[in-house]
This record gives sequence, C-alpha cells and structure tokens, in this order.
Amino acid sequence: MPLVAPNLESAPIPPAVLARGASRSAGDADSDRQFVAMLRSFRETGGLARGDEVAELLAQRGSGDVSRLARWIVSREAIGFDWRGEVWVPLFQFELGSMTLRPEARQVAAELHAVCDPWALAEWFSTPNVWLGERTPADALLTDLPTVLEAARADRFALAG
Repeated sequence: MPLVAPNLESAPIPPAVLARGASRSAGDADSDRQFVAMLRSFRETGGLARGDEVAELLAQRGSGDVSRLARWIVSREAIGFDWRGEVWVPLFQFELGSMTLRPEARQVAAELHAVCDPWALAEWFSTPNVWLGERTPADALLTDLPTVLEAARADRFALAG
C-alpha cells in the first residue's frame, strides 16, 4: 500500500507531476518537487502512504481506525500532511507489525512542533542532517535517538531565532 517505486533514487520527477506543475503556480511546482523528494527519502524507512491506507492498516492490525488516525494527526502525535488535497503519512513513525506509534518519533516531533508545521516536520525527518552525519532523522531514529533529539533541539533553536 505505501507509495514506493523501485529505483526511485535515480528516477526523475514523474512527467505527470511536471506537467501539472507547468500549468500551476511556481509554488505548486515547488511543492510537487518537495513531495517527490520526501517520497524518495521515506522509501528507506517504510515509505509514505495516504491517510486512508494507513487507516486501513490500523483497522487490519486492530490498532484503530480513521478516527484514531485523525485524532493522532490533529493532536500532532502523528505526522500527517496535505498534498494535493490528500493526507499523507510517513510510515517510519509506526511499528508496522502492530501499527502502533513509535514513542521515539513522537518524542522527536514534539521538539519541533513549535517551529514546524506538519509539512515542514515531514521534510525535516526526510532530509539529511549535518548533526546526524548526513543521515536523515527518520533513518537514525531507532539507532541513535539521543543524537536525533539533539539535532531536533539544535534545529528548533535555530528556527526560533
């Protein structure tokens, strides 16, 4: 179910995304490029899935339903962001076997809530970080939580000014 394509690392931006971007504003085209970059990056940590797909996984695993996912996203316990009118959810923040939220992801995200909207938070987790030796926070989360927390705090202070 997660949107993952083989060889995405070397794949160009899909022509359909570029074509839609040409007829839309420059901001929309930037959003498309950022989304594709997140799609590529999150591929290594479970991928991205549409909110309805995540809700279905929650129901299959007995961990909840669409209302639980919506509560998690609204309360910012889980990261969910809008792209083209659909909610997208990075799967790194879930234990995929049970579809429970990883406390590590919630702990790190809480450090950045004051300075990042959901889109920026997803981007932060998917972008190589100098504090993490150019690993992404999503990649480093389970193996180096203390350093990921330090990176989040440093970036929060930098963004807050």
